[in-house]
Amino acid sequence: MLGTISRIAVQAALDALDRDGISTAPVLRASGLAPTALASVDARVPFEHAMLVWEHAARAADDPSFGLHTAATLPDGGYGLLDYLFSTSATLERGYERVCQFARVVYDGSDLRLAREPDQLRLTRSTIPGARQHDEFLLALLVLRGRRATGLRWRPTVVRFRHSGAAHDELRHMFRCEPGFDAPTLELAFDSSLGARPLRRADSQLHGVLSDYARLLLDKVPSSRDPLGDVRAAVVADFADGLPTLATVARAFKVTPRTLQRRLSARGTSYQQLVDDVRRTLALEYVANASVSIGEVAFLVHYADVAAFGRAFKRWTGTGPRAYREQLWTNRSRLSPRATTTLRAR
Repeated sequence: MLGTISRIAVQAALDALDRDGISTAPVLRASGLAPTALASVDARVPFEHAMLVWEHAARAADDPSFGLHTAATLPDGGYGLLDYLFSTSATLERGYERVCQFARVVYDGSDLRLAREPDQLRLTRSTIPGARQHDEFLLALLVLRGRRATGLRWRPTVVRFRHSGAAHDELRHMFRCEPGFDAPTLELAFDSSLGARPLRRADSQLHGVLSDYARLLLDKVPSSRDPLGDVRAAVVADFADGLPTLATVARAFKVTPRTLQRRLSARGTSYQQLVDDVRRTLALEYVANASVSIGEVAFLVHYADVAAFGRAFKRWTGTGPRAYREQLWTNRSRLSPRATTTLRAR
């Protein structure tokens, strides 16, 4: 298994199909995903299935360059928290650093790295198998966001893909350079002088708040190599119907509640701690979404009333949910209009 990826990486492809009036149900079915797999804001799906979504979406759209075109039409904020962390960074280099630092919030197996060379800055991803549509989407999005943030139509010095060559003209038009194929790594490089270029929406105060939020989310990203991630995923899957019980989750793993609790204890946690962690993560997601009232958040994370939820939230963050939301949105006018209605991290 190659790990799990956030729903936002899948949703970008599905939203592109929706905008063109193409049904997404057959694409999900062909990719081995049920529509309910993406129902939760906290949903994560196997990486392999997510990559299939992109390939089947390209076929459904009859568009060999679906990944490129999706990147070109993705609205500001369409890639959630990573979009906002990038755009509020001080410089282009700092923005890409942040994307690499928190890429695991989206894909828990990410090895996206930024390397500094004498004349170039180089973004690479090496250990993950190539998937054409998503790889083209990813590099195009990194370049397009960089151009928009700097106000310059700069061109990369190197663009290399792990898949075989296809749609050369589209790729040349997008990147304004000659792409390479069958490479050992997915790679994007550009002149090092661009790294110091200030970003037009740089905002140190808001960037700090968003970075703190991203660290909280990163702490809770499941690892495909950690059995705790599987248990937590089971808790999240049952969460929409109410607080899942130890007995219910134990049955899913075909063990007794006592055995499951013992295994969790051996890893330094407990079932109740896992449930509390899921509650906190979901609460932070919902509170960051201005379209969801605090009362609705309390209901969605299964608290009896707003007061009880407020006490729990203050225990988690040191402040109440309304104050936390106000802090997040103090400088929202400096972001895109999309940010005034939603700031989804995943």
